[in-house]
Amino acid sequence: MKQFVVGTLIEVDGEILVLKRTPDVKQPNQWGLPAGIVREDEKHIDTAIREVKEETGYKAKPNQFKFIMEFVWDFTKKIVVFPVYRIKLKEQFDVKIFPLEHVDYMWINPKELYKRKDLIHGFYDLIEKIYF
Repeated sequence: MKQFVVGTLIEVDGEILVLKRTPDVKQPNQWGLPAGIVREDEKHIDTAIREVKEETGYKAKPNQFKFIMEFVWDFTKKIVVFPVYRIKLKEQFDVKIFPLEHVDYMWINPKELYKRKDLIHGFYDLIEKIYF
């Protein structure tokens, strides 16, 4: 089974926004990007726009997104195709997390984030390829 999930790096002054998942979802209490499953007949950019708004409260415009790269992870029961976009902002915004999916957020330098032991599957690979 193949699943498309789109993620967005939101960057401000060398830091990225990461969200901590709730204890009752897949990969509980792990940190990840604003991301979500592509709906049927939905373009990847539209998924990115929707998920950023739903998960952070930020209303991004399509021209703010820059496609970075696509990851493919072969997990036991499915293959995940993960296109990654980037938004660069001049200042942090008032993040409004979606409480059914996330319990916390932080702005952090990617190299500091990489040292943590609580990131979702594939996130270390993403940080290595984009920031190292």
